[in-house]
Amino acid sequence: MITRITAPGWSGNLVALILGLSGVFSFAPFNVWLLPFIIFPLAIVLVINLAPKAALFRSYCFALGFFATGLSWIHVSIHEFGNASMALAIALTGLLVAFMALFPALAMYVGQKLAITLRFEKTIGYFCILIPLSLTLGELARSTVFTGFPWLLLGYSQFDTPLIHFASVLGVYGLSYLVYIIIGATAFMLFRQKFDWLAGGLISVIMMVGIGLSQIEWVKPTGKTLSIGLVQANIPQDRKWLPEERLPTIQKYHTLTQEVSGADLVVWPEAALPVVQNSVKDYLSRLRNQLQNMGSSLVLGIPSVEFEGDRRLFFNRALLLSETESYYNKQHLVPFGEYVPLEDWLRGLIDFFDLPMSRFSEGSHDQPNLMMGDIALAPAICYEVAYSNLVRDIALQSGSTADILITLSNDAWFGDSVGPLQHFEIARMRAVELGRPLIRGTNTGLTGLVNFRGETTHVLPQFTADTLVGDIELVKGETPFAYWGFYINYLLLLLNIGYLLWRFRKR
Repeated sequence: MITRITAPGWSGNLVALILGLSGVFSFAPFNVWLLPFIIFPLAIVLVINLAPKAALFRSYCFALGFFATGLSWIHVSIHEFGNASMALAIALTGLLVAFMALFPALAMYVGQKLAITLRFEKTIGYFCILIPLSLTLGELARSTVFTGFPWLLLGYSQFDTPLIHFASVLGVYGLSYLVYIIIGATAFMLFRQKFDWLAGGLISVIMMVGIGLSQIEWVKPTGKTLSIGLVQANIPQDRKWLPEERLPTIQKYHTLTQEVSGADLVVWPEAALPVVQNSVKDYLSRLRNQLQNMGSSLVLGIPSVEFEGDRRLFFNRALLLSETESYYNKQHLVPFGEYVPLEDWLRGLIDFFDLPMSRFSEGSHDQPNLMMGDIALAPAICYEVAYSNLVRDIALQSGSTADILITLSNDAWFGDSVGPLQHFEIARMRAVELGRPLIRGTNTGLTGLVNFRGETTHVLPQFTADTLVGDIELVKGETPFAYWGFYINYLLLLLNIGYLLWRFRKR
């Protein structure tokens, strides 16, 4: 049986597909952290005896399953809010899945090709150097190409293990790299069907270093706390943009805000008010004065319009109403959600390409942090929080890491699926990387507070109109990732590439 599924043919491809389908359980809300160390080594063993082209197809089968279940939530917005048939929604989601699956499959193909060229196949170097390098570069590539889609990175599966402490040093991509090394070492022993001291020692060293990192406090509490009031209005997405719902929506936010009045900072979600900022200036001015009288500031999401000559530019904005008024315009927009690529061809083709809020412009890349007195807030709107380096860049606009990370989102587009839960998990990783507390305000959930260790301290249930008040602890200091960014990762990757080049030259 083992020989049959590791040889070319449909049986091995089917097993690879099934293994991939189970990958979604590695991430929120299931969080089976051990699963990647089972399914990925098995998948690697399934391709080790194959020629590069056969390895490409089998790896593609695994990746198709992995992204099919992991990204299944995307069809919800296309079907329920884009008025596309279920068949069309599944087909469009399938196209994205098929494209995402190319990256790990091509990474395995390149790894297999190089292994044969370097006479490296079936060695511990193949499993623990070449394959982790290839798969990590595959994650970086799919996070970058065509604006990128950095979802389901393996590092996100390790919140409940000592490995999570590497994120403060290497970020999520460096954490993924170490996960792939452990996977490679496990696959090597599985392939040889016996314990190997070198591979086992490598796993032990990585885990022990992770435990050691847990004892290091890169940042320290200042002793100062802020009270945060979060408002989750749970406005139905299919009614939010109807003209007759504008006044009831504003009234609902106003009423809920009374429950958290007096908090140092009140937070409403992305596009909380379904009107452009310019049309409600008087209301916002009165609201600001009311909150200031109660000792509160407010961050809210609201669309805004600006004019450049005859052009109207719409922005997805996070607005701070405090002692002074400041704002941040979203700079990394969601393709097909906030803008339509090839707009002249696609706009109007189906309702999905004309969703509300799908005509935004990019904000500039050097916007200052939102300042609440002497406290710097680093904002990221919705999907932006998935981009590790972008959030770091935003947080460092003040010269040092901002005091608080704040992300506004509206995951109502994805209903009761795993997407919003994965999104919250991604946001938590930014807190670990930068060593800063994180505030997340959403329309339907998950709305909550995360401390500088990435631990959720307060959270509201999904799909409820509710509020919460909680304290966040301010810290001082910098994590290595905040200070160095990707440079440590680049050094590790260059060392690996240098070793492979040396081996090629030696050959």
